Amino acid sequence: MKSSIQSLAITVLALSFSFLTITKVSAQVEITPMAGYSLADKFDTYSGSAKISDNFAWGINVAFNMGYGKQIELSYERQDGDLVGEVYRPAFGGGYDIVRESIPVAMDYILAGFTYNREIPGSIAVPFGGIALGTAIATGKEGDYKGNDLWLFDVNIKLGVKIFPSEKIGIRLQTQLHMPMQGSGGGISCGAGTGGSGCGVGLGGYTTITQLGFGGGLIFRLGGESSGTTTSQKAKEQSKDLVWGNL
Repeated sequence: MKSSIQSLAITVLALSFSFLTITKVSAQVEITPMAGYSLADKFDTYSGSAKISDNFAWGINVAFNMGYGKQIELSYERQDGDLVGEVYRPAFGGGYDIVRESIPVAMDYILAGFTYNREIPGSIAVPFGGIALGTAIATGKEGDYKGNDLWLFDVNIKLGVKIFPSEKIGIRLQTQLHMPMQGSGGGISCGAGTGGSGCGVGLGGYTTITQLGFGGGLIFRLGGESSGTTTSQKAKEQSKDLVWGNL
């Protein structure tokens, strides 16, 4: 399963470069290796609750400038952490015992979306916001759950700023919210019985997981004109034309 996820991620990146080659657009492409940190999140399950641990995240973004601050963005993100389940098990004499179990998991996010850059003439800072849709893949890494995976529909919202001290190199800082949807097909379940307790994959999930994260990376610009720099350059050119026309 690990190789198939990596193959899918490589395919997404290959398609992005193919898109650049085939369309021969003059708009610039931004390639940004990313690193960051995702905060822990607790959510309900069928027979208790579960928590995704906070963890380090890394990935890559490829953004195609479409003009007027608009970008089509493809992204891949990887996190390695723990899924900690709390199961409520009937106790002898009445009541319930809480059984906790931790499962190491890998989270892979593969997304495609739209980003809008708010260009400020004369400034090297470019605020941006965006939304993306795709898939979140949770894969067990150890024991009985090793190789078991769960594919969830994911919605991603991001806000941040890009800083360009030079034409071809920049810095991207952002905060984002992943929302893998547990519904209409799959979910994470925790349960207990006479044979023991545990967490696993079940059908008909109903909760929504929200993962808040922060990150940054270096932007490498390739291709033609950039969205942010083009605006300031055009403003200067228009000013020069205005001055020249009044001579």
